[in-house]
Amino acid sequence: MRRPCPPNAPCSSAAGLLPAHCWVASGLIVLYVANSIAINNLVADITSLERERDATRNENEKLRAELLKLMAVERVSQLARARLGMAQPTVPPVLLQEPSAVVPPANAQATGISANQ
Repeated sequence: MRRPCPPNAPCSSAAGLLPAHCWVASGLIVLYVANSIAINNLVADITSLERERDATRNENEKLRAELLKLMAVERVSQLARARLGMAQPTVPPVLLQEPSAVVPPANAQATGISANQ
């Protein structure tokens, strides 16, 4: 049987705090377990996304290789000859100047001579 506390003295019994300590400890354990589960879920998500990223990178490399193969000069030249009937030129191309690149003489306006004559 418990002794009652004296009227002017505080009760210093630790037994009264035991249930509160149990609730706090239980709450902390629940938070720890919930945090561990959340971290495990995030790690699983990260792993899944890394696998997806690696697969996408591999697919991208395959597409780049295919693009380079399709853009090869030999292939394009062969298709141009076979499908379009184009031929390899026998003489090098001639560089032509644009009409706007021809500059009239500096004294053409003073003498009345036009560049078109």
